[in-house]
Amino acid sequence: MVNAVHAAAYVAAALLLLHVGSGVWNRRAERPVASVSLVGIVAGGAWWSLADAVIATGVGGPASGIAAAATFPAIGVTVAAFLCLARSASSTDWVPTRRLLALLAIEPLLATALVATNPLHQLFYGGPGATTFSTPNSWQHGPLFWVHTVYSYGLVAIALGLVALGWRRFPGVFGRQFRSLLVASLAPILVVVVDLVGAAGDFGDPTPLGLAVTAVVLHYSIRRHDLIGLAPIARQALFERVSDLVVAISPRGRVIDANPAAQALWHDATGGVGGSLIGQTASEILRALRAEPAELSMAAVLAGDDGDTVELTVEVEGRRADLEIRASRLTDGRGHPIGWVLVGRDVTEVNAHNRQLRTQLDLIEGLHRDLAELANRDPLTHLHNRRYGMEWLVPLLAGRPPGDVVCVLMIDIDDFKLVNDRYGHVVGDAVLVAMSRRLLTVMPAAALIARWGGDEFVVAMPVADATAGEACAQRLRALCESETLIDRGLRVRWTVSVGIAVFPESGGTAPELLEAADLALYAAKIGGRNRVCRHEPGLPAPSAPVRPDAAMPASDPVQ
Repeated sequence: MVNAVHAAAYVAAALLLLHVGSGVWNRRAERPVASVSLVGIVAGGAWWSLADAVIATGVGGPASGIAAAATFPAIGVTVAAFLCLARSASSTDWVPTRRLLALLAIEPLLATALVATNPLHQLFYGGPGATTFSTPNSWQHGPLFWVHTVYSYGLVAIALGLVALGWRRFPGVFGRQFRSLLVASLAPILVVVVDLVGAAGDFGDPTPLGLAVTAVVLHYSIRRHDLIGLAPIARQALFERVSDLVVAISPRGRVIDANPAAQALWHDATGGVGGSLIGQTASEILRALRAEPAELSMAAVLAGDDGDTVELTVEVEGRRADLEIRASRLTDGRGHPIGWVLVGRDVTEVNAHNRQLRTQLDLIEGLHRDLAELANRDPLTHLHNRRYGMEWLVPLLAGRPPGDVVCVLMIDIDDFKLVNDRYGHVVGDAVLVAMSRRLLTVMPAAALIARWGGDEFVVAMPVADATAGEACAQRLRALCESETLIDRGLRVRWTVSVGIAVFPESGGTAPELLEAADLALYAAKIGGRNRVCRHEPGLPAPSAPVRPDAAMPASDPVQ
């Protein structure tokens, strides 16, 4: 009855181990090495447990001895798989080599062969039944058994060291994964200790039952901490595979480590004759790369704030490349500086795209300015138009300090309608263009000159006093009276009337000044044209349009 209970316990442990193994096997694609290692542990434990179940049944003869010998391959697989699991747990890219697997297979195969031939030499087991390969529970441990035990627990100790190191190194969920592995591995060790001190009685080998506890803990870790799905990435692998340049600089300014990307850049830049990047000084590297700006030293790069970036242009295989270098200080656990790490990124294409983008933005801004300018210009005379004049005049008056004088001139070509009626609008347009040139010639450079509409022009200018503005108006009137425009075989002459309003006497706002200048212009018109009239209080408001003087010709034909 006792033997049946023991056998049932072993079988139950085997079934539990196989159940956990099947779940891990179904997820092996997520993390192959760790998954296969876990499957190796539970499969070896199940094999071990079933062999012990055969022994526990009390079957006589060589069958029980064969079952005892069969436990040794299972022990070897379990221990080797645990070592591989511990190693792969801290690095997703680790894969056991064929050589390592072959070495791990030597001891289990050799132990199995020695147990199978034990009746001949009795170096593995001695005592009753050892010579007949029966009743393994009564065998006594020989010297080769203890060699096997030391070897197996040596591998277990190495694996436990890797697990403990991972528990210490990795934070968060990864640390909890290693803790689960540590707890899982301690279960079979504890039951072996119990067996060694004799507390297990005549139960037999309790190790497979400890492995069943291991399976329960692993199942919990897989579900709770995603032992299969989540894995820490080895920092060395990141360092090796990152496409950015990573260089470690010693406190004395020499390269002490560099990733493959940095070494490849150095090889290409020096044509393969620059030797190893390791050991080069930072200044030598800048000179070899023909870095620009040339006056920039590595000391200046390292002297910046932590995380500051510097952009260099270097020569690589005959082409210029832009590198963005970020320097960060390295410190030990006590905060003492131990060097710097430089992270470089090739931003040549990014800079080229940025330059292209800036060119396009500049073009757009230029077009925007041109469109804005066109919207503010009169298309015929290219003077500013009325809208721009109002936008310019309003802030000009609003920002004048007390005592400043601004003159606003309202200018009208006398009898301009007769020019259009007699010679057509083409000649009339030529008169307007010529008038704009005369305004630009006579008026100060700081003055605003705008075509207000039709044959009316407005000039606004800050002056020392009203007399200066009136002098400009008189020069314009005299120029128009004396000069003649020859266009299309016609000699065209015209005069102008000018109304002047003075800020702040005639008004304090742009509309008030323009209205005052318009009243003064009306006074010049009704006074006989070809006149300059300054606004004064009491000037009459226009009651009817001023009729052109038909007796006063606007132009004479060229004879």
